[in-house]
This record gives sequence, C-alpha cells and structure tokens, in this order.
Amino acid sequence: MSQESFEIWALAAPVRSEMTPIGARLVVMLSDERQRMANEWFCKWHYISGSMPVEIESFNGRPIRYGGIRYTGVPQTIYRQTIQHYLAKKICEVFYGIEDEILRYPFAIRVQALSEAKSFITDFAQQIRHEAVEKDRILQGDGFKFPQRQDNRGVGWFPATGYRCTG
Repeated sequence: MSQESFEIWALAAPVRSEMTPIGARLVVMLSDERQRMANEWFCKWHYISGSMPVEIESFNGRPIRYGGIRYTGVPQTIYRQTIQHYLAKKICEVFYGIEDEILRYPFAIRVQALSEAKSFITDFAQQIRHEAVEKDRILQGDGFKFPQRQDNRGVGWFPATGYRCTG
C-alpha cells in the first residue's frame, strides 16, 4: 500500500484510541438502541391519525394507544413526557449495567471506561433528543408545511437535567 493510499484510507476510517471492553460493548448497545427507537418508537407516532389504533411503548409498563386523532394537545404532551422519561430511564439503566460490570476490571480500566461511558451516553442522549425534536416538528406539520425546529437546549419541553437515578 502506498503512503498516499494509506493516508486516504486513514482519513476515511474513524480514529479511536483503544477502547475498553465496556466502552466497545456500550457503543454497539447504544447504536442498536438508537436504531430501535428510530424504527419502532418514533415511527409509530406517524400512525396515530389512522383509523386503526396504534400501540406505542410508554416505558412505564402500560402502552399508549391512539387512533384517529391529531398530534396536538394531549398526544403531543404525552409524546414529550414519554421521550423524556425514556431517556432518563435508559441512561440510568446503562449506568446500572456499567456499575455491575466495572468492578471486574483494574482501576485504570475503570477510569477509562467511565470516561468513555460519559462520552457515549452524552452522544446517545443528544441523538435521541435531536430525533425527538425533529419528529415533534414533523408530527405538527400537515405533510407539506412544518413548523420551524424548536429546541431550546434545556428549556421548554425537553429539559437538559432534572432526573436522578435512584436505586
């Protein structure tokens, strides 16, 4: 391989230092979860105006069921509250998993794993937040016209903080 082709290949490949086993598993798990949310949860909200009821996960043990309604008022409030609850619950779940797993590793790996986890979870939360705000905007539209994107970064309907993991 020539030096020039190596440099081009190196630029195309993601540059990462060596990850911990915890970090490597976390990247895959969070990527899969983000894709699941996009394909299964966010997508279902498009069907609430149809004649057949659609069942949407509420993340609190009881499903949300809507059919034949517009995305305004209570459904919009439920959407917003549910995605906030989901994200807080998922982040706590991830940290509980890390907490159980991290004890098997030496201190230096623990420190690196926690640093990786912070970064990966922050990225995941930002991706879910972006998708939630964008889907909210699309659902408010009529198929041709859509309101401007509104994400007030921690104020308004999607607060940045306020949930504590308990356990």
